[in-house]
Amino acid sequence: MANRFIYSRFYIGLYFLLATLSFITIMMSLRETCPSTLFLVFEVIINFAMIIEVSTRLLALGKGYWRSIWNILDTILVGLCVITLLVLTTGCSVLEHNEAIFDNVLLVIRNGFQCGRLVTMLRRYLFLLMHDM
Repeated sequence: MANRFIYSRFYIGLYFLLATLSFITIMMSLRETCPSTLFLVFEVIINFAMIIEVSTRLLALGKGYWRSIWNILDTILVGLCVITLLVLTTGCSVLEHNEAIFDNVLLVIRNGFQCGRLVTMLRRYLFLLMHDM
C-alpha cells in the first residue's frame, strides 16, 4: 500500500503543494521581520507533511530506504525543518536580527534540498510512466 502511494499522482501533487508552500514561506520570510501566524501555520503544515511523507517512504522501502542518498538527505531535511520551526516559534525582537538571518539560511537550505528532491521525484515518476506505456 505505502509503496503504491509513493509512486501515485496524488503523491506527486502533494510534493508540488509542499514545494509551493515552501516557496511562499521563503517569500514571506524575506518580507517579514518577525514570522506571522500565517507563516507559522504554513511551516507547521510543511513540517507535518514532510514527516508523514518520509515515514511513509521508510515504511514502504524498509531497509532499502537507507540505500538512497536522497532518502538520507530527506531525513536530514526533516531534522532541519524541525529545527527551523523550533527557532521560529521562540519569538522575535529587534535584537534578534542574527536569528532572523539564521532562519532564512535554514529555509533556503531546506527548500534547496526540497526542490532537488522534487526534480528527482518527477524524473522517477516520468520514467515509470514512460515504461508503463
